[in-house]
Amino acid sequence: MTTYRYNWKGLDVPAIQQSINPSLVPVVAGPAPSSVVDVTIGSSTAEDKSDLDAAMLQQGWIYASTDPPQQPQGIVLRQEIGVKLLVDSTTNSTTFVDLITVAITTQAGVLGLVANATSLALVTLGYLRITVDGVTVQGGAHLIGLANNFMGLRVPIAAGAHTVKLQWRTDAGGTHQINAASAPEAEFANLLVREMSS
Repeated sequence: MTTYRYNWKGLDVPAIQQSINPSLVPVVAGPAPSSVVDVTIGSSTAEDKSDLDAAMLQQGWIYASTDPPQQPQGIVLRQEIGVKLLVDSTTNSTTFVDLITVAITTQAGVLGLVANATSLALVTLGYLRITVDGVTVQGGAHLIGLANNFMGLRVPIAAGAHTVKLQWRTDAGGTHQINAASAPEAEFANLLVREMSS
């Protein structure tokens, strides 16, 4: 099997219909659906290729290449960065401070973001949020010691360098603690950043 790529050369429909030999190709009923079309045939002899080129030209298509690279289908995972908190961390800040930071350079597309954190150290009201380039994209409150806070979302992104952060804070007078080093089986924080095509 051989695939040949053809580019639309811009003939109008009446001109195409007037030039077509019905014994070679079906009549084109409308404008070309795109600027490129790939045709796969079972035989790749020079005579078969010549006949195909002639038929395609009569329809307004001009040969471009043989066995062109195929475009990926669906969502493509371009890169993935996962960061796990490795040290015991404590905050009593009432304004958001950084817990985990990921720097990533992307193409235009989508960032898939997943963060989770839990602690058994203290039962105080704590807050987590995810920011992209300083803008909050997801946030939530949870009771430390009682629940595992999980956040996941998709964020459209432009091409370029970006900074994704998992941040945390407490209410006034509270202390927020994650013993990721001394109690890793029970306390943790993770941030996963996936660059995807869409």
